[in-house]
Amino acid sequence: MAFGMGGALLQQLNRDTQRFAFKCSAAEINGKWQPVFKDPVTDPGKNSKHGRLALVEAEPGEFHTIENVQGAELENEDRLEKVFENGKILLGYDLDSIRERAQVFFGLPQSVTQ
Repeated sequence: MAFGMGGALLQQLNRDTQRFAFKCSAAEINGKWQPVFKDPVTDPGKNSKHGRLALVEAEPGEFHTIENVQGAELENEDRLEKVFENGKILLGYDLDSIRERAQVFFGLPQSVTQ
């Protein structure tokens, strides 16, 4: 899997400016999930989350990541959706549905999302 960011062509923004990165948090080895993380001694701000993750909504609009989730522990509460698996696309989104969700979530007026 590869990720890229083209911010340098515009405003010289990068993942460090935004404090943003994609990181592996778990790997399935011989049918068992193992946490994968980094915890650099030189920069504690760059540590990563451990194990399988779940995104839960504590209160409307207030989300928290839960680390080291086991099995179906938070299955009914987890807001993360599996989009890709073994090279197959499981869910597809079109621009209109993304705009609609953004409008509802952020309470945006219709004209902002069109």
